[in-house]
Amino acid sequence: MLGFQIGPDRWEPLFLDDSAWSKFRLILSSWLGTPYRHCTMVKGRGADCTLFIGACWVEYGILTEVTWDYYSKDWHLNTHEEKVLDGLYDHFTRHSQPGYAILRLDKDAELIRGDVIAFALTPTGVSNHASVFLGPTDHGELMLHAVHSKGVSVFPVAGFFERHKSNVFRIMRRA
Repeated sequence: MLGFQIGPDRWEPLFLDDSAWSKFRLILSSWLGTPYRHCTMVKGRGADCTLFIGACWVEYGILTEVTWDYYSKDWHLNTHEEKVLDGLYDHFTRHSQPGYAILRLDKDAELIRGDVIAFALTPTGVSNHASVFLGPTDHGELMLHAVHSKGVSVFPVAGFFERHKSNVFRIMRRA
């Protein structure tokens, strides 16, 4: 887990359930084409990578809200502060609905749909980008994320992104 224990209850990955995944996939898809905007999470108007994911979790009902302090666009270049990872921990300890938790996995864990992939895209090794894994297709493994050049869009996980994976997180629900 990400700094805390799930507890003795039985937990299962939320998005292995086809109904849960269909609902979440519709929410994710409704953000396609939203332009990239730093520190923003307004569908159709602008979103950055982590706030886009948080907004989808709120819309689904996993989180009650998403809060954040301002951070500069280049915060990750001169620090070892893990704002992406710390934000995940913060939101799942303070804002998750009862019955939901987030599980931190090894970066090389086998991905399942709905997993959040964090990436360290700079030499500092700080995780500064995140995406949602959509699953395998005939065209390889795909993810959805908000990126400067394309806004919220689908990209392959292979190549550059595969080499820069730093963490994987899975949304769990109480069974």
